[in-house]
Amino acid sequence: MSTQPEWVSEAFRLTRREGVQTLTLVCEVWKQPIGWQLRLVIDGHGLESSAMVYSADLVPIRVAELQALMFERGWH
Repeated sequence: MSTQPEWVSEAFRLTRREGVQTLTLVCEVWKQPIGWQLRLVIDGHGLESSAMVYSADLVPIRVAELQALMFERGWH
């Protein structure tokens, strides 16, 4: 069993204007030994936030919740 995280997929991609700049936020899904990690990354410059999900059935639910939260915060 691998102890290294494995990239699974990109769950969603959103953008937001800040002044003259357009930022891109990506939600990445990573498989961890204990579950799935949802990583929010802005412009590929590193981890902004992450959440662990311990059941495969809950991954799409948590992804939808994160996407709705990002919409509320001005991402499109």
